Amino acid sequence: SWSLDRLGDIEVAEGNLAVARGLFAEGLEIARTLQDQLGTPASLRDVSWSLDRLGDIEVAEGNLAVARGLFAEGLEIARTLKVQLGTPGSLRDLVVRYYKIASVSFGDEQIDWARKGLEVAKELAASFPDYPDPIFEFMQQYCSDLEESTPSVED
Repeated sequence: SWSLDRLGDIEVAEGNLAVARGLFAEGLEIARTLQDQLGTPASLRDVSWSLDRLGDIEVAEGNLAVARGLFAEGLEIARTLKVQLGTPGSLRDLVVRYYKIASVSFGDEQIDWARKGLEVAKELAASFPDYPDPIFEFMQQYCSDLEESTPSVED
């Protein structure tokens, strides 16, 4: 499925979203089959990433509800992998999934999802201080920007 993902990425770069969607959907089908056969954390993670790629296509085409459903499924997988693995990568993947959900949400809900991602990013930074990833700083800035741009109930 990685080869299909790479081909899909090329199609996205060339603006061929329908072709990319087909490639990503085929990659997701393969990832799900491998997950059913292997049942490994790595095969489960591949399903999650395939869902993200399809979700990104839906966002690009303005289908936010569909994207949200795909991202939500990926979020559940990331939560499972965090519990199973507790590795820096599994924590980072969970932050990314919260960010993806936030990106297709609005208002207070968007801020809530972003804050959940920031909490996991804090956990990552505290648990693995030598892990070289700027995701904590990114999520801090993202939350700050959202809070500044979202009107409060009192406004």
